[in-house]
Amino acid sequence: MGQERPMKNVILPGFAALLLLTSWKVLCFNPNFGDSITHSDITKEAALRIVLQLFRQVPNPDGKVLPSNVFQPRGQKFTAEELFEAYYGSKVSVSRFKQAVQVMMNRNTKVDFQYALEGKRHFDSETLQEGKEVLLSEKASVIQNIMQGNYYQAQKHMGTLLHTLQDFYSHSNWIELGFRKPNSKLIISGEPIGRVAGKTEQTCADCFASTGCQDEILDKVIKEKIITTGYFGFKPHSKPDGKCSHGGKADLSGHGSQGINKDSRKSPHSQYHNEAARVATEASIEIFQDVWDTVDHQAFSRFLGVESLSGLSFVIDTTGSMRDDIEAAKERTINIVKNRRRAGPEPSFYILVPFNDPDFGPVFKTRDPDKFIEKLKELKADGGDDIPEMSLSALRLALTNTPPLSHIYVFTDAPAKDHELKDSIQALIEQTKCKVSFLLTNAISRRKRDVNARFGNQLYRVLARVSGGLAVVIQRALISSLTFIIEDSATTALVTILQRESNLDYSSNRFTIHVDPTLQNITIYISGFPNRFKLSNPTGLLQTGSSSYSYGDLARTVILGGLIIMRLHSPIDPGDWELIVFSGIPYRVKVTGQSVVDFMYDFVEPFEGPHPGLTLLAGRPMAGTASIMSVTATGLPHYTSLLLRDVALLNARGEVQRKEPLKSTSSPDIFLVEFETLPDDGFSVQLQGVGENSTEFRRQSPTIASVTKTRVKVNADPSVKVGSNVNVSFNVTNAGPSSQYRILITDDQNFIQSKPMSLMIDTDQTVEGNSIISVPEGTDPGTVVTVTVVARSSLDFGYSILELTVVSKVQDLRAPTCDVVGRISECPAESPAQCSLQSWSLSARFVSQGADRLSIYTRHGNGSLDREETQDGGQMVTLVTYNSSCCFPNVELVAVDKRWNVGKCSSRVRSRAPGSAPRNAAILLVAVLVACLAS
Repeated sequence: MGQERPMKNVILPGFAALLLLTSWKVLCFNPNFGDSITHSDITKEAALRIVLQLFRQVPNPDGKVLPSNVFQPRGQKFTAEELFEAYYGSKVSVSRFKQAVQVMMNRNTKVDFQYALEGKRHFDSETLQEGKEVLLSEKASVIQNIMQGNYYQAQKHMGTLLHTLQDFYSHSNWIELGFRKPNSKLIISGEPIGRVAGKTEQTCADCFASTGCQDEILDKVIKEKIITTGYFGFKPHSKPDGKCSHGGKADLSGHGSQGINKDSRKSPHSQYHNEAARVATEASIEIFQDVWDTVDHQAFSRFLGVESLSGLSFVIDTTGSMRDDIEAAKERTINIVKNRRRAGPEPSFYILVPFNDPDFGPVFKTRDPDKFIEKLKELKADGGDDIPEMSLSALRLALTNTPPLSHIYVFTDAPAKDHELKDSIQALIEQTKCKVSFLLTNAISRRKRDVNARFGNQLYRVLARVSGGLAVVIQRALISSLTFIIEDSATTALVTILQRESNLDYSSNRFTIHVDPTLQNITIYISGFPNRFKLSNPTGLLQTGSSSYSYGDLARTVILGGLIIMRLHSPIDPGDWELIVFSGIPYRVKVTGQSVVDFMYDFVEPFEGPHPGLTLLAGRPMAGTASIMSVTATGLPHYTSLLLRDVALLNARGEVQRKEPLKSTSSPDIFLVEFETLPDDGFSVQLQGVGENSTEFRRQSPTIASVTKTRVKVNADPSVKVGSNVNVSFNVTNAGPSSQYRILITDDQNFIQSKPMSLMIDTDQTVEGNSIISVPEGTDPGTVVTVTVVARSSLDFGYSILELTVVSKVQDLRAPTCDVVGRISECPAESPAQCSLQSWSLSARFVSQGADRLSIYTRHGNGSLDREETQDGGQMVTLVTYNSSCCFPNVELVAVDKRWNVGKCSSRVRSRAPGSAPRNAAILLVAVLVACLAS
């Protein structure tokens, strides 16, 4: 680590909270940091363990699964990097997996921040049935979003679910009752969770001693296995007499009672803390498995970020002036999709958003590359009388339908007509960290129209710079060559090494590129028509360039309009490379490469309450105040000599504005960084360290971050019913000088019908407002509505983004029931080579509510399914017959209804000895049972 600096005399409030959180003296359950086992620890461990199970069942690209003896015994600790390397046979990037887990951990933590006093979210105060309903509702949302390809939303719901599920084992007496396995019935619809304490039934003897005292669970409760939880509240003496307390300093509800919670190693029932955490981890693995059993392997892998969780998104102008350009763009895009299929891994899905004027959309989203190619071929250019088009509305749809850290490409020849959405687009870019590149055929100058520059290409350049993408102006004849850009960005394990704007004088800029031994396939981009350039490697070998194409000693160079692309030859010498650019106009330099070592960051803020911790900051950090950054590194176990030291905040020209050391946490791949203040102007985040042979290590965030003096908070129920109206409330606080603000509330589904508001907000004044979301009939349940609230003054702008999920008018959580009604339970006990000559069959009966047809499929089997459906009152009865070879003795039948509820039943055929009863007798028995049911 970097050299320690002297402690300052004054500690800002943010730092005081951070010190409290990281101190061993913390007396409450820590959501993410501390000396005890936290929600984040449990979530990360469960995710690793379920991926281990996935790798043992699903073959890798070479057709091999992970042997069962790898990472044994069961309690052995291992990292994501070690697990993925063992499975794939080489070092691979785990950034997508860690990003998925980070989303779950952030949402897990947010429950303590957002729902601190909502007992059912924590199984407090004997809200056992209510807590189970939360679990079933969130589980349905996870499955629904996975089925619809909304993996990012599914991760958020899973994080929320996991918090409530994990709290059951810490806040209830399940462990004290002697149970050492999860209560599986918590996540099964229609199943009672066990014997639950009645409202007036006594469960605990209160404890009044000041120290060393615990609530004592009554002998009757232990003997009869009665399930209860502790009562929690801020109102003194609010706990019913004879009930257990939650306990802890924040709990004022008991009459001096110390409680039964096992949240930490300092809790009243701290002796059970480790065991509660262990069982909570098993329960978390169990819910992961339950979801996996419902969806296919590929969807579950994408949900976890094991397979590529990135989208390849295209936003294409379809006006008449783009006719020739569209054909070239279609041809290039189709080739890119085909190339990705051959090279792999493919994106998790493809997105297409067409636009013109006044129309944009709809979003076409598919996991099938053939369907995407088919949709591309249908695009036709037509209409568009005036020049500006609805490009930003279309881009907003792409941003809200594309997972974070993905790439979006906008093909257009016209400025944005809906330029008032610029702030909303920038807010979405900052939140998702998606890179947006604009491929411009410059029809603005071609048509010789007078268009305001800030609404033309300049607006696109600003958005590209903020996102870390490119804005390339190119002749239509060269558009087919832009494959270079898109194919580069689709590369796996892509990292940004350097990103700079030119210095003020433009004439001669020198850039140092730190190449560490983990890097390969390095590409340099120079955009903005520079005159010439020089490149030299660490040994002093020099290459110059100015022509349209050259193949030099160090790199192959291609020039496409206003873009120079230099691909360094392999192998690449580690050390400091130098690039000198000569130009009379502004330009940008970006250097990317491939490496398994990278980082992700978020700004977080401390929160207090019953379970204090750090939660993800909504919107931009506040200017002039202390800030905390959470940094997650990937790939470190592969390179033990790599030492990460600092985080530097750079301005556009690469000048260091702030630099602070990394602080270790209980997790070896997560660090915290404290800043007394952040730069007033936009900045990028650079991770710094020293690698093998003392080479400098650098990674840079492509997206530009900014601070604000305008805090925006928005709130609404996270679920909105079809055909209903929901109120969205917000407040705006101005920490800067008195200013006139324009407040704009928008959503990507156009459900909000509100006009911009204009009002004066004084210094330190907070104003409140609201808007209405009207969800029309016919909206598909599962639709995600992204609401953006932007407050803009002449000096500043702040924002907040809220995501709402559309649900059915009546949320039915009743899962289909399944009963095995007949089966042949034996196969000949002969050699495996003979199993294909024999078969077995199974009959099962599914019953579901309503008239909707069930989706039924098999897992762990390889046989065929036949089905017969009948209506029985208000129920649908589905009789299923399954036939299989004796080579596949296991099967699980899974049924999913239209509301994403899941019912299952499983069977394993047994082998019979040669002298067993004839096989046709069993067949006859099944036939008789089926006939009886049919009659």
